[in-house]
Amino acid sequence: MRSVVSLFALATAAVADLSGQAPGAVHHFHDLADGVFVAEPLYGGGNSTVIVNGDYVVVVDAQGTEAAARALISEIRRRTDAPVRYLVNTHWHGDHHGGNAAFKRAFPTVTILAGSGAREDIRIRSNAEIREVAPFLRELMRPAENHLAEGIRDGRSLTNTQLQELETFVSEEVEFLNNVPPGFRYTEPDTELDAAVELTDGGRRVVIMPTGPAHTRGDVVVLLPDDGILVAGDILTVPYVVPRSGFPKRYSRVLDELLAEAPSVIVPGHGPPADHGELAGTMADFLTTVVEHSERARAQGHDAEAAVQSALADTRIATFEERIQWDAPGGLTFLSFADLVAMTVRRAYAEADLPTG
Repeated sequence: MRSVVSLFALATAAVADLSGQAPGAVHHFHDLADGVFVAEPLYGGGNSTVIVNGDYVVVVDAQGTEAAARALISEIRRRTDAPVRYLVNTHWHGDHHGGNAAFKRAFPTVTILAGSGAREDIRIRSNAEIREVAPFLRELMRPAENHLAEGIRDGRSLTNTQLQELETFVSEEVEFLNNVPPGFRYTEPDTELDAAVELTDGGRRVVIMPTGPAHTRGDVVVLLPDDGILVAGDILTVPYVVPRSGFPKRYSRVLDELLAEAPSVIVPGHGPPADHGELAGTMADFLTTVVEHSERARAQGHDAEAAVQSALADTRIATFEERIQWDAPGGLTFLSFADLVAMTVRRAYAEADLPTG
């Protein structure tokens, strides 16, 4: 059971912090700039960022399921008549691309973009995992069902509109998760990017940028240079990064490179958008420190499990436990510090075995 939880725990992020703006039925919406908002899921899954760019829309990440995506699409249509022209999948994990099919149906001409290797990983890895994870995703619906039955969430009465939208979302989600069709397949990206693409035709600069291996082998971020906004996907998550299928040595370099862009707001893959520069810097330092320890252990002939044990006793690594804000609002909660260290060491060993190092 542990392997399933580790593979899909990103989908079980804590319920989003509801302070500030009033939440929708399924998401908490954060307005970052004119025509730019973030949909932070209230019942698990990754963030989506919506960018209105003249006569079209760019969406970064499709939500984890079609039901959640349909709720987001309804919000997009409430805000603009412009169609979604581009949908960016930041990486292959299902909690970020599971809504692709809903966007394709709603916007038939949409082009889905992703990084190198993401299409294959979705086809092979995501499709293989959906039935295994469905029971865990089903549990995420328990709070939603309770909120629907009680008509109250966080001490506030839900409006009739919220109740209607929440009822639709819950019924569609539960039906799918209880009965995943035997031939179910995720909708794959149309195009994989191996170089940055800059959109300038809508009055707003939107840079869609592959980073190379970091959180996964095919990560993509989106930068809005004139707005000072970086949409990081799961390259940054609150309150810690999760290199469960990542490349820790490259990962730390990518974080440093993204910080060099000096964004004033970072949209993490999970958790609320904010000035997360300190978090990104701390995580880059953490990854570097653990990788250095792993490289020393490997050079001394120790296997990965021995390196895990020595890393847990390393005082330099231990200092990071106090630097992580474990109770951050809307943050991930499924890893202990020991879990995070062990995961990073094992992935550092796996990365060192690759032909390119």
